[in-house]
Amino acid sequence: MGKNYSIDIVVTKVEINDAQARLKDMKDRTRNVRPVLKRAQERLERAWGENFTTLGLLSAKAMLKGGWAPLSPAYYAWKKIRFPMTAEQILVQTGQLYTSVVNASSNPGSDIRDQSMELVVPGRIARWHQFGTRNMPARPIVFVPRDFDRQIEQDLAKYVVEGSRVT
Repeated sequence: MGKNYSIDIVVTKVEINDAQARLKDMKDRTRNVRPVLKRAQERLERAWGENFTTLGLLSAKAMLKGGWAPLSPAYYAWKKIRFPMTAEQILVQTGQLYTSVVNASSNPGSDIRDQSMELVVPGRIARWHQFGTRNMPARPIVFVPRDFDRQIEQDLAKYVVEGSRVT
């Protein structure tokens, strides 16, 4: 006995005007990708905040280095007297640095434009921790999380093609 085969043929009619309108919409969306950049900003601020709670493990993974160096015994003793509530926490005395990191988009100088974004964590204290000093090891607070570029690329493609909100 032979097998029965069936072939389904589907014919789709493409209207050139519809296709051109869709392409124009996609091109227009490439001129203003703020929704994608806003999502990127939220991811960065969340990762930078989580970096505080993990003592630098997220930045360590992203930069392929170790986590934040522990406080020196002398500094820990000083901090325990002056900032007893935060003595155990690295990079936290008053909470101001943490707040400026997790709300970087609200800081002076930060801006999201149509096709670019700049996030600023102001102040010399942030710079000292980011890069270290002669007397203090670097403890990076601002970094690009692993797979961040891939996530942004996917969000951008979805936004341009579908025109949907990025979620």
